[in-house]
Amino acid sequence: DILQLRQRRRESAWTQLVAMAAGSGAVRDPDVLLAALHWRERLGSTALGKGVAVPHAHSIAVMRTHVVLGRSAPGMDWGAPDGELVRL
Repeated sequence: DILQLRQRRRESAWTQLVAMAAGSGAVRDPDVLLAALHWRERLGSTALGKGVAVPHAHSIAVMRTHVVLGRSAPGMDWGAPDGELVRL
């Protein structure tokens, strides 16, 4: 399944993505992982360009590696190097 991201801000997208990972049992403390994502993004944007971002972080809150895919139809500003809105 692909999570349909409802919000236009990346922080809101993180919340939805982390909630989905927590619902699958991969995350024990969503707030700790959200904080790690916030700090990771401060190091530099995880947007790759061409509408794609790969938010990621190492955290003790993660019990097992898990990938969650989200899609934003209108796109969101993620600070991509090509200036495009992120949709995936």
